[in-house]
Amino acid sequence: MTADVGCGLGTYAAALARRGYDVLAVDWAASAVSAVRDRYQGLLPNLSTRRLDFTDEQAVRTLGVDVFDVVTMRLVHPFFADKQQVAEHVRRLLRPGGAWVVTTPLVERLSSRRHIALSAVEVGELMSGWGSGAWVDLEPDGLRCIVLRR
Repeated sequence: MTADVGCGLGTYAAALARRGYDVLAVDWAASAVSAVRDRYQGLLPNLSTRRLDFTDEQAVRTLGVDVFDVVTMRLVHPFFADKQQVAEHVRRLLRPGGAWVVTTPLVERLSSRRHIALSAVEVGELMSGWGSGAWVDLEPDGLRCIVLRR
């Protein structure tokens, strides 16, 4: 089972569901969750949706413990104020050996809109405390994909 946190309009979650993954698309915005549900009805039962504020510990706990093999966050992690809290939520949700996949721009590569990216220090903090971690740049001077294993 995969959780796509901050799914937005669901493009990434739908791509995973089309490849056979069972995906829970999660977003804090009810309008985003409705849009995903409406756009991708044909991907049931592989794609399900849920409105959830990932900064609300009680809400995240309703998802369970050790339930996901993969948690993805594409272009959303920089917007969380308490990144350590988010990491703890993900650790609880992942099964042993599970992967957290964070795709993000890097501050050092942006000339403007730096608030939408992670700094090198934040990437280092993100990667600490995991069983293993690796990253790959998806394009030169573009997005970085970070994979952390529990």
